[in-house]
Amino acid sequence: MNVDAMKCGRLARVVALGSLVIGSTLPAVCVAASCFKVMDATAYEGKPEMGALGIQPIKLEDPRHWWHGVPDDPKSLKEATIKATGPLVGLKVPLLVDLELPVVGQSPDIAANRGRYIDVIHWMREAGLTAPLSYYSSLPVRDYWRAVKGPGSPEYRAWQAENDALRPIVPLVSALYPSLYTFYDDPQMWVKYALGNISEARRIGGALPVYPFVWPQYHNSNKRLGYQYIDGTFWSLQLRTLYAHADGLVLWGGWDFTNNRKAPWDEHAAWWQATKQFLANTHNLCPVSTR
Repeated sequence: MNVDAMKCGRLARVVALGSLVIGSTLPAVCVAASCFKVMDATAYEGKPEMGALGIQPIKLEDPRHWWHGVPDDPKSLKEATIKATGPLVGLKVPLLVDLELPVVGQSPDIAANRGRYIDVIHWMREAGLTAPLSYYSSLPVRDYWRAVKGPGSPEYRAWQAENDALRPIVPLVSALYPSLYTFYDDPQMWVKYALGNISEARRIGGALPVYPFVWPQYHNSNKRLGYQYIDGTFWSLQLRTLYAHADGLVLWGGWDFTNNRKAPWDEHAAWWQATKQFLANTHNLCPVSTR
């Protein structure tokens, strides 16, 4: 065991990220988890058996579906949430709530939204759910431009203050799932953006594991590249960056937004070939559990 591994402790792993970004060599980093968890949240039609490749399931739920047509008061929302949670009781795989309410600002509505994040978890636990439970994206608030500014900038500190306001939610979740979707075809900037968001997740989450979401297509907010698939080299860089700095990752995508249906699986897609190569070279994947 080398000195870096000794510093990390017996159960941790040390990863040398190396020269992933042109002109930049990053040092070895200590990641708390002893294994790396890859999870599947894709919707592709005809996708392969992910468990055979070391990819495990995760379940997403959107409570806005539960609340459709329900009066917007705590009693009604609680009743609807408890009813919707009933069929999920007994679930063993991680459950992510895709709430995505605005949480930035000082208005009473924003404060109420932050409280809603706390309420939903309490209601679901009251319904009897015992599975690992957390939120997609909201911890921390996803940010691109302020993340790449760096910790010394006023913009970065303002972003940190916004994340600090979310700290009351953190003790209720089992892990943090920041969103690291790709907005621009700039690998160097993506790495900076990813490291900034992971760093914020570590800062507010303490010892909680961090599992970022990644999507092999460009975000639809990019009018030129939206929904186009990322090339294999860039995608491989993203996977290796997360391996070096996170505890795992979640694959998302597989929806044809133009036709509002599941997208067909493409076994030969560059992103999938890069993913399979990454999995084959990752010898400490967490054991797959489908219970």
